Amino acid sequence: MRSESARYATADFAIDVSSRARKDSDLVFFYLDAHWNGHLPLQQELSIIRARHAHAVVMIDDFKVEDDVGYGYDSYDGGQEITLAYLHEELRNHGWQVFFPALPSIHDHMLTDILPPRGTAVVAREPKIVSTLRQLQSLRQWPPTV
Repeated sequence: MRSESARYATADFAIDVSSRARKDSDLVFFYLDAHWNGHLPLQQELSIIRARHAHAVVMIDDFKVEDDVGYGYDSYDGGQEITLAYLHEELRNHGWQVFFPALPSIHDHMLTDILPPRGTAVVAREPKIVSTLRQLQSLRQWPPTV
């Protein structure tokens, strides 16, 4: 069993990495994939990133793409899953905008792939960054606009 200090190593890492940005206005990209066996520090990591980096772009791996069941995502004992529902409070209360892959999962697979494709989510808060993400053909905003 992991010690408490080991359980929070990823959050400590986020604090350490975020302290290395030169200034608050620096654009910082975070790729979050440090989750295992039900240890999901994503809420804490997003909170740290939000508090320290107004200009952050965060990609979360193994994320449930809400409208495409072909993308795999992590689900653990006890019902913990890497989903919008898991991050609902942080996303809703702090203005994160969510983007999923634009490519349908059925097309995101090569013949040599052993496993099905894994889902991802990209989140950002700063309006200019969100505007730029909206223009990327590889992403689509969630929820979709009608």
